[in-house]
Amino acid sequence: NLVIRGRPCSPLDLAGPLELDRRGRPSPTSPVIDAANRHYAPRTDAAGRRRVGWAPDVGAYEYHPGS
Repeated sequence: NLVIRGRPCSPLDLAGPLELDRRGRPSPTSPVIDAANRHYAPRTDAAGRRRVGWAPDVGAYEYHPGS
């Protein structure tokens, strides 16, 4: 889970400054990048783009440099 404000519910939740852009997508320095378990993530993100790398990003959107 991503918690922008408040406290996390479990040790696995990411909380605090998540470094998201104005559209709610990860920026290059976001801690959500490559932080998810690939066994539980869908193959594509909310925009229909493939998840890339060994570990997908936490959240609805996968970070793609230059997009």
